[in-house]
Amino acid sequence: MALMDVYWTFFIGGLIVTVILWLIGDPLEGILNFLFNWGIPAFQPITLTGGITAFGAAGLILQQTTDLPSLYILASSAGIACLSFFSLYLLVVKPMSMAEASTGFRLRDLVGKKGEVILAIPKNGCGEVLVWTGGSNTNQIAASANGTAIPQGTEVIVDRVEDDTLWVSSVEKEKGVDEYC
Repeated sequence: MALMDVYWTFFIGGLIVTVILWLIGDPLEGILNFLFNWGIPAFQPITLTGGITAFGAAGLILQQTTDLPSLYILASSAGIACLSFFSLYLLVVKPMSMAEASTGFRLRDLVGKKGEVILAIPKNGCGEVLVWTGGSNTNQIAASANGTAIPQGTEVIVDRVEDDTLWVSSVEKEKGVDEYC
């Protein structure tokens, strides 16, 4: 097998795997995580296929445009593949892994947060409040912390959490002062 055939195989194979990952990557994620779980974060499907494709493409281009010996072209292609591999990791994979956001929260994280009563809270009962959690809103069961009824639409603050119930008190607004100033 000639070196040119090797470059074509890596190039076309890398492109095919890239298209397959792009089209049906989510269903294959579990299998790929198993295959690529080597404990080294840089070894991801995108970095490996990018490196393989770059190796083939660099080999093809260098073979066609230069008069370098085959060994130099092979070494240069491998270097370009490594550069592509690490560039993809540093510029795509690593930033994306840090950008992942979760909307999960713990109820105790809501203590001190403001919310709005969406279902009136009776004097000795429970209602419902809408609290902003940073990534989204959450509706939670709430009771009055000071034993007074709190009408719908009232702004409240979470004082404590007990038995999956938020204990809230109404926020006192000063007359004539806009809270956002």
